[in-house]
Amino acid sequence: MDLPLLNALARRDAPASRVPSCAYPEGTIPRGYDTTHTVGRAREPHISIMRQFRLASTLSVRMRGAPVRGQFLTDGVGVVERGGHGFNAGDLVHARGLRGTWADRAPLEADATRVVKLPPATPVARAAASFAAAATAYGLLRDVDAGDVVIHLGAEGAVGQCVAQICGARGAKALGLVSGDVLDPEDAVDVLKNLGAVAAAPARFARDPACRALVADLREAAPSDTATLLVDCERIDVAAVNEVLRAAARGAGAGRAAMASADARDVRDAKLLRTCAALCGAEATVHAHGAAPEQLLVGGARAFHLDQFLDGASGEMAAVVAAVAKADATVFSEAHSDATLPHALHGLDGTVAKHAYRQPVWLADAP
Repeated sequence: MDLPLLNALARRDAPASRVPSCAYPEGTIPRGYDTTHTVGRAREPHISIMRQFRLASTLSVRMRGAPVRGQFLTDGVGVVERGGHGFNAGDLVHARGLRGTWADRAPLEADATRVVKLPPATPVARAAASFAAAATAYGLLRDVDAGDVVIHLGAEGAVGQCVAQICGARGAKALGLVSGDVLDPEDAVDVLKNLGAVAAAPARFARDPACRALVADLREAAPSDTATLLVDCERIDVAAVNEVLRAAARGAGAGRAAMASADARDVRDAKLLRTCAALCGAEATVHAHGAAPEQLLVGGARAFHLDQFLDGASGEMAAVVAAVAKADATVFSEAHSDATLPHALHGLDGTVAKHAYRQPVWLADAP
């Protein structure tokens, strides 16, 4: 890291121009940041640095790469420097629940559910961009078989790309719907089609009669008449959408009043969710993934959290890692070095993304 820059970011008296302008509302800065320092009157994130910090109960890992955007900000990939606790020096590992994912070194609890040994031939860039997303997709699709229908709302992200690839490999039929907040959604649509989705379109297509006909045909050819609905909550204000859904459930009058006073995007998202749930059928399985403060109130949705899934699979972690590796899912990514990382952070506060399908990652060896 450029230490003069990072020290400036961490100091209370640092000039505001030296601090990445990540305008997150109070309390919503991702956990990957340390928010204990303030600059002027505004609370700003800065990058946590940990050097030579060793404890007997921890592993010392030299960090080599980490995501910069999305629900995996506390994940990172590194190389074990000193063996112990079942790990050997030189092991490539993926770790979760980190503070300072872009640090030179990170002290990690030697916990087999939090530190996962990866196949040694795995490219660091690929592991940093796709392992957590692929593991999430694997968990979401664990009950999906050949011929099953999967509709993914918000499919443009890293998880959506992995869902399309795993569905394609299994012979499942994935329909990827790209969020309405994405500029140039046709780029993401093309990506999803090329990765294995049988169809992909902007989310508004869900309300088109052609979409209903398409899903009906897919369900008719499926082993069962229901479908699985996956919802990426990263671009959805779950609390606000739930308010609209609750009001709509109380009757037409209450629903109209709620929609009149709600933000237009929340109304749009609530309508899309209800439409997608109807497309999947009354007995559909609905999984909501991504950072959500509360449970999504549509179709009996169940929240999926990667931490909980991997914690529950601790006894079969090797099998999970092998299955994720076998899926061979890749994610479109863009590499950032220490020098360009602050610039990448500027894009974190926007709800509109031009190239939402590209997962920015920090790589220690990026040129």
